[in-house]
Amino acid sequence: MPAAVVYYAFAFDGAPVDPGSRGWFAAPTVPHLLAVRARTALGRASGSQVMIYRCDGEIAHGSIRCEQATLIHVGDATHELRWFALYCARSVANRWTPPHLVKEFLVAADPELRDIAFQRARAAFAVTEDVSRMAARVTMYATADDDPAVCAREACKLASRIASFDKSVQLPQVKAQQERALASTLLARANARARTGEEPDFRLYGFESGDISDSALRDSSELPTAAA
Repeated sequence: MPAAVVYYAFAFDGAPVDPGSRGWFAAPTVPHLLAVRARTALGRASGSQVMIYRCDGEIAHGSIRCEQATLIHVGDATHELRWFALYCARSVANRWTPPHLVKEFLVAADPELRDIAFQRARAAFAVTEDVSRMAARVTMYATADDDPAVCAREACKLASRIASFDKSVQLPQVKAQQERALASTLLARANARARTGEEPDFRLYGFESGDISDSALRDSSELPTAAA
């Protein structure tokens, strides 16, 4: 008999409502389905509003049961989604040669460089090929001024695809790191608001300064997505 656990679950605007969607489960009194993985929730996002629940139930062998779901946070996740797209761009920065100002944006995330970084990444995308072209595209998503949910989702998918080309990289590990990055930054916002009413400093969840290639596939986030 699986032990009872407390775990987090996520949903964005656009979450499915009909049972049977892979990776989603129903919870009492919640009108839509929930996902244990933030990446799964992002996959069906039609907007940037996120809902985070604390669930009491069981998780075992791919089966998820929820006895009670408590809504602990609801709000706009634009900043978190922008950060996650940037995380994905950083994770593949060693697969191409970013122009100087693009690399500077990837390291420092200076908002004043966003537009120029997008233009430089787009220019590089037009003249590069293969994996380098794909990596430039990820940076375009990270610097674009479009729907943050779409940008984050596409950056994540493309970064995963790039990782799949590298025989030395374990794709499940890459996806796990992406999940930890996204879930942790969403939980950080919720926890900061709950404790202090203030927004967290997202620089705390970024990369160390220095050679961006050395930072590939590293994440400093530590908040778990499930608690025993």
